[in-house]
Parts: sequence; C-alpha cells; structure tokens
Amino acid sequence: MSPKLRKVRQALDLLNLPSGMLLRHHRPRVVYAVSLIKNLDDYLIGAAKRPEYIVPVNEGVAATAAIGAWWRERWLRNRIISDDVLDEIERHTTVRPVTHGARVPLQRAAPQQPMYSDLS
Repeated sequence: MSPKLRKVRQALDLLNLPSGMLLRHHRPRVVYAVSLIKNLDDYLIGAAKRPEYIVPVNEGVAATAAIGAWWRERWLRNRIISDDVLDEIERHTTVRPVTHGARVPLQRAAPQQPMYSDLS
C-alpha cells in the first residue's frame, strides 16, 4: 500500500468511515478535501488552541450556502462550459431511480410482513 493511500485509510478510520469499502480496488476513486480553517497547520500540530474557521460554524444554513457559492464560482463555473461535462452531469439524478455516480448501493432488506396480517 502506498504511503498516500495509507494516510487516506488512516484518516477515514479516524473519522469512523468505512475505509475498506471506500478504498475498494478496481474502481477509480477521487478524494477531494478543502481546508475550512485558516490556521489549519498550526491547529493540527497544536500550536493554535482554536481553529479560525473561514465560514462561521454557528450559522449552519448560511455557512453551507457560502461553501456552495464558493464551489460554484471556483470549480463549477469553468467546467459547465464543456459539453462533455454537461453530458456527464445529465446522467446523474437524485430522483428515483437514483443514477448519480456517488450513489452507494444498499443491500435489499427482506420484505416485511404487514402488521396484524392474521386479523382480517
């Protein structure tokens, strides 16, 4: 295992995420990360006692909107002018049947019997 993959696996484990499933071989995986803390290096090594958040954490809805606006401006705007990217986006849906690339297949549960089925 490469040192980079080992670090990614360790980080996922520390976050209590299923690293084995997320790092399964034979499929290309891309991991994106962005620092939301101005003093991230100092905070991680303990030189800073508190993180200096770029977006206030006590304003959840506004913070999420600000992160989304940043992403649209910084990443999306330059990519949606490509016909190939637009064709790829069109393949992804979040309505049933869900077909987006980030979808995690769920195991099908056994059908349940209706409650009180013997009372008819």
